[in-house]
Amino acid sequence: MNLQSMQISLPSVNNRHAHAPEVAPSARAMRRSEAALLDGLQAWVRTGHGLSVLIGVDHPGPAFTYDLPVLRAVAPLLATPYGLLNDLLNHVSKMTEARAARRATAHSLRLQLIQDVSVEENEIDRLAAAVFDLLDGLIELDPLVIHVEGLHRADAASVRVLRTMAAKLDQPSILLVGVYRADLPYTNGLGEWLNTRAAMLVDFAPRWGDDIAVFLDAMFGRKVPLNSMIETVKNDERLLLLGGVPLLEFCRRSGRWTEGLTLSERVITTAQAQGADYVAVAARLIRSQVLVGLGQWAEAQAECDLVIKSPVCAHDRNLTAAALWGGYKARVMLNLQVRNLLEALKRWRAYARTSGDPTVVAPILADMVVHFAQTGQSNEARAWMNDLEALLDHAHHPATQLATALSHAALLTHGKDWRAASGAYRAAAEHAAQLHDLLFEARANSGLAFALLELGDLESKNEGRERLSVAHSVLSRLNAKPDMEACEAGAKQFGLRPRQRRPTSSNRTPGALTRREREVLALIVTGMTNRQIAQRLTISEKTAEGHVGNILAKLSCPSRVKAAELARATGLLEGSAA
Repeated sequence: MNLQSMQISLPSVNNRHAHAPEVAPSARAMRRSEAALLDGLQAWVRTGHGLSVLIGVDHPGPAFTYDLPVLRAVAPLLATPYGLLNDLLNHVSKMTEARAARRATAHSLRLQLIQDVSVEENEIDRLAAAVFDLLDGLIELDPLVIHVEGLHRADAASVRVLRTMAAKLDQPSILLVGVYRADLPYTNGLGEWLNTRAAMLVDFAPRWGDDIAVFLDAMFGRKVPLNSMIETVKNDERLLLLGGVPLLEFCRRSGRWTEGLTLSERVITTAQAQGADYVAVAARLIRSQVLVGLGQWAEAQAECDLVIKSPVCAHDRNLTAAALWGGYKARVMLNLQVRNLLEALKRWRAYARTSGDPTVVAPILADMVVHFAQTGQSNEARAWMNDLEALLDHAHHPATQLATALSHAALLTHGKDWRAASGAYRAAAEHAAQLHDLLFEARANSGLAFALLELGDLESKNEGRERLSVAHSVLSRLNAKPDMEACEAGAKQFGLRPRQRRPTSSNRTPGALTRREREVLALIVTGMTNRQIAQRLTISEKTAEGHVGNILAKLSCPSRVKAAELARATGLLEGSAA
């Protein structure tokens, strides 16, 4: 791969299809979790499954584009009986690629609706069956997407027909996507459709909202704990495709890195098997970010290189930039050449300041500011800071607020303005807590601790010691080695030692494994699957999977392959009866 020739000036992923209609100026680009959902939906339908999904959006909504043939219908601004259904049938009647008989049937149905607007229950069922048969006949060669816009203002009769028709979408390769404004009222029966959860539900948050939390709340139901979501998803191919990427991001934020690494393998494998390339690459990128947090530089670099080489990145600048930045950090730690990566990131800056995906862009910009500030490149740091502040004006998002606060704090720390820096770090810690991002919250607390210790008064020093212990405790639990080492080095300068010590090497030796875990590790080394391990030890497959997860966490290994390599290289199992 010639990184020197790489350009970050390629079209967005949402404008890559020649058959996609021109997007209204108010529409925004799709974010990573949204693009992954759309990719997963189409991959699922390609395998011969039917599916209906209701997507709540706020203004401006995203630009929906598809790889598959798509029929679009828009609800009239003023609701009329069967107005939305009429628009759908009108588009079918004009499909030049459809057989004449199909077009004639659509035209005939439209005429019937114009002449007779009865909304009796038996009429609804008859219409739903007729429309379903018509659409089913259109998928002779390819699966079909039915995209319906403006469900919140559609007439009640059309909503009832679509709902009845959606209940039949188990087998035909039809994807029904209904889009409605989640911030506007509706009185047309859509609420009943949503409440019964008869279709898959997703909400795309506005640009100032936490899109990952909103996405998962809608898909799984509010107040569903992370453990339950992981258990639900990991053995369900459809959910791995549709919800795997946001769930991995939630695992990364909440510090569930071991579960995230294990789940990422399933998401990537499933996505590759189903042809969901964007899902696979996005999952691999999040996996690389966890590996960077763990300080596993060689593994992180390998994952980032795979992302950069993927054809998907030719259509998503932010995906490319995130992989470039992860690869840059990994290469710096491995003492490898990085100039080409940094130049590519600088070319990406002009696009970043107006990006519609702040959850991806803002952390990269902040990392660049912190990096340049810590290396004494003040002018470069301020230049990147200007771009981050422009993004904040463009998208007042929690992730952008967090990134801006951390960046200000880094610049103030470089200027030794400890009081102002402590205020910026406090703000960053609050924003990170709102996003439930443990790593960034720990970084903010660590920076705040050192700023307070520099102030030197008794009250500041006492709070500084407490913040330092809190930060180190979280970093220790995450096993975030680079941040842990920086925290300990800073504490040493003040003659301090955090009360919560980091795990010692004994935590990664046989002494930290139970007898049963040592037995399971020995079987992992032989290449056995969870099912084979369960059969050998006469335990359930779920119990075997739990033991494997505990082993990976204790050994700080991202995969069972790495755990086996570590066991062989260090002699962990010498003397064990396996």
